[in-house]
Amino acid sequence: FHKDEKVVIIATAPKTELTFIRDYAETCGYVDIRNVESYVVERVFQELGLNISLTPEELKVAAYNSLATGREYWEELCRKGGERLFDIGSDVLPFLHDPEGFCATRDAVVVAAFFEKINSWLGRGNISQPPETLAKEVAEQILGSLLTSKPKKRYLDVYKKWGDSKAMEGSLLGYCRGILPGWSSLKILGNISIGGAIERSLNFSDKVSMLSENGAKLVLVPMSNLNELQDLPPSVLGATDVPFYGNNQMLMQKVILGE
Repeated sequence: FHKDEKVVIIATAPKTELTFIRDYAETCGYVDIRNVESYVVERVFQELGLNISLTPEELKVAAYNSLATGREYWEELCRKGGERLFDIGSDVLPFLHDPEGFCATRDAVVVAAFFEKINSWLGRGNISQPPETLAKEVAEQILGSLLTSKPKKRYLDVYKKWGDSKAMEGSLLGYCRGILPGWSSLKILGNISIGGAIERSLNFSDKVSMLSENGAKLVLVPMSNLNELQDLPPSVLGATDVPFYGNNQMLMQKVILGE
């Protein structure tokens, strides 16, 4: 039934109790894995000539993470140990963007190790939490740090990557709305296209006037509407600040850092 196809057969019975399956496996690629951790160590040494020293759990995670990687991955693990299992500064972004989806596409062993690294990155002990809850707390730390006079570098670096990502800008704005103070009185006009272009807001004057009348203290608008600022009544400009933004990064700076 599987001619010319690669087939993986997993058997839990002892080899002595296997008949046809045993014969097929032993002639076509049988692998006896009684201890996954030892198997990984042996294979890395046999294939790459590298001695790797990780805990049993770290070895399992390393094996999962090694898919589609090369020799460089294992070389870094040998040099840096478990610190190289995750690059939190980069791996945290897809997690923040879609916590449930991130965990659903990874093995439970990998997720548990990732959560432990995240908690360590936050400077606290390992806390068992649902993905959505942990993601929100991570976002609170990142955005909260930006509101201080001296934001922590690791949080600032993640924010910059997040702000530069067109694919993840929606999640960043979503966390801002739920976390940052003053969002109830802040509105944003204009859309960001798939290609990252800032689209002009139609009916600019009417929209800003309506938002101002409804209590908006800050309305961020696209730079392409700059020449329409003169159409706003003085009463609106007196009640509402109307700064302009030209790209996603500028938008985030104005929203979060007040620049």
